[in-house]
Amino acid sequence: FGMRHGSIVILSQNYISLFDQSGKVINRVGADEIPNFRSSFSLGSLMLNETDNITISKRLYSIIFPKRPYDPDESLFIGFENNTLKLKELSAEIPVETLVNDPSKGFYQQGTLQSVKLGSKIIYNFRFNSKIYILNTLTGVTTTLEAASVFTENTKQSIPQEHSMEEALRLQSLGPTFLQTHYDTKTKNFIRVHLAPILDANQEITAYDYYLMVFDESLKVLKEFKLDDEVVASAFVNDGKVYVKKRRQLIENEFAYFVYELKID
Repeated sequence: FGMRHGSIVILSQNYISLFDQSGKVINRVGADEIPNFRSSFSLGSLMLNETDNITISKRLYSIIFPKRPYDPDESLFIGFENNTLKLKELSAEIPVETLVNDPSKGFYQQGTLQSVKLGSKIIYNFRFNSKIYILNTLTGVTTTLEAASVFTENTKQSIPQEHSMEEALRLQSLGPTFLQTHYDTKTKNFIRVHLAPILDANQEITAYDYYLMVFDESLKVLKEFKLDDEVVASAFVNDGKVYVKKRRQLIENEFAYFVYELKID
């Protein structure tokens, strides 16, 4: 859920609902009112800001599952007008890195996109690849940035269309995993954590290495470094500081974090 213009927006499996601050329903859109909902996608994350329409990312089945029909006109995002909740499809082509336009190359089960909206731009990425995409919602133009790591590989190995459950699980766990890109309003920096498995002599995963990447306002890589071994893949940024959750939580009902401060030059 989120708040905007004094209203509360709640996203559930079956509805997008708009409430006033007393809890009264102002407007609501049901799943059956959204074209192709459930047949080709489910709803992802809710993105709000104070000036633009309500935006929701899609979990496209053609990206996540093998042999699902691919519609080249399908968008990655769906929008709704502020108060009327009138549907507004956003133009955003599915990146070629998802392999939907060439199923012979396999697929990625980690195909759910991760996104943040800043003004008229949506910044998003996938877990299986280092690339970051910037969608200009006014022009429909998407810019692709490599955002490559110098410490790890930058793309997972895809899963073949014909595969066993064991093979799919193994390939999904191997290679790097890139988490959501976050934005800090104080420093105007972006940050992203990614992880890579540590393999033993038998190519079995024994642990993971974690890395933090810091980007400038234009998403140019400023710095990348390895994090402490005692972290988990969970981080956020606020007021110029990056918080990465510690693996060992020693105090009940509290969370402990490593804190990294972003310096403004």
